[in-house]
Amino acid sequence: MTSPDGGEYLQANFPRPVQIYDSSAGRAAILHDLDPHSGVTPVITTGSNSKPDTPAFLALLRRLNLELVLVESPSYTSHLMHLESMDEAFVNYSMIYAGGTQSPGRSLAFTHTSHPHVKIIALAMHTESFIYTRQRFFYGIGKE
Repeated sequence: MTSPDGGEYLQANFPRPVQIYDSSAGRAAILHDLDPHSGVTPVITTGSNSKPDTPAFLALLRRLNLELVLVESPSYTSHLMHLESMDEAFVNYSMIYAGGTQSPGRSLAFTHTSHPHVKIIALAMHTESFIYTRQRFFYGIGKE
């Protein structure tokens, strides 16, 4: 999902073929053309100019029968929280220190090809370098 301007940018610069769908096209039009084996990347545009319309995008996902969405971007997660549009989150702490300004040591960021790993000694662990929590968000606390 992106803005109309973002869709144009992807159409011109994405390394694989892109099919642009305007969110107003609706469920039937999008599902009719969607072929996971075609090698074409579907991109849904919402909003106007360079500003996407996240609530419209989430409503479209619901109409497409997609009720769970994986978001790995900290800034997009924050965006969804500000819109009060995130019901639950699985917050992962993966102890691989790569990620530029989004990771510890941001002033001396590690690259994706050269970064430290660590092992957890004790805690609720999924694997030796992955712990997780499940959280429910409540909005409007403190608002009068």
